[in-house]
Formats: sequence, structure tokens, C-alpha cells
Amino acid sequence: MSRHEEDEFEIVENPDYVRVMPEYTSNGIWHFDGMHMDPEELPVSDDLKARLEQWADWYNINDDFNPPEERRNRLDWTKFNAEGVAIARAIKQALPAWTVVWWDEKNS
Repeated sequence: MSRHEEDEFEIVENPDYVRVMPEYTSNGIWHFDGMHMDPEELPVSDDLKARLEQWADWYNINDDFNPPEERRNRLDWTKFNAEGVAIARAIKQALPAWTVVWWDEKNS
């Protein structure tokens, strides 16, 4: 294995990376390789983990995927995204050496 291949392997295995991104039935945080991250793997405060859980739950009750006449829980995207950005910033503040990525569904 070349040194370059070893470096790539190390990045995937030990990324110090988290992506904050909502997705149905997820907890809103993801590894570098796109796999779900267990909140216990994120070395932040329990309060920040609880805030992240509430934000993910907020997304999970959203039903924008339903036809308009069946929607009951419309998501306020402005408020939702503002909270997501604030959470990503709080994670970055708690883990300054980590790469923290915010992914905005409305801008994808």
C-alpha cells in the first residue's frame, strides 16, 4: 500500500468529521463515509446531544413528502435550518479540531 493509500485509509477510519444533515429516521449526524453516526461517538455535552435529538425529531414529524392535501406537519424551513446551522456551529465550538459540515436540503 502506498503512503497516499494509507493516508486515505486513515482519513476514513479516523476522520474527526461529522456532517449535520437531516434525513427521515436518522439522528441527523453522519460519518465521513456517509454512514449514520451514533450520538455516543460524538464527544460533546449531553445537552448538545439532546438538542441534536430534538432537531432530528422535528424533521422526522415533517410530512412535506405527502401530497399537499394530506400534509399536517409542515416544516418551517427557515427556523429548522437556522437551528441546524446553530447546532453545527455548537459542535464546531465543542470540537474545534474536527471538520463539521452542515448540509442544507433546500440548497442541494
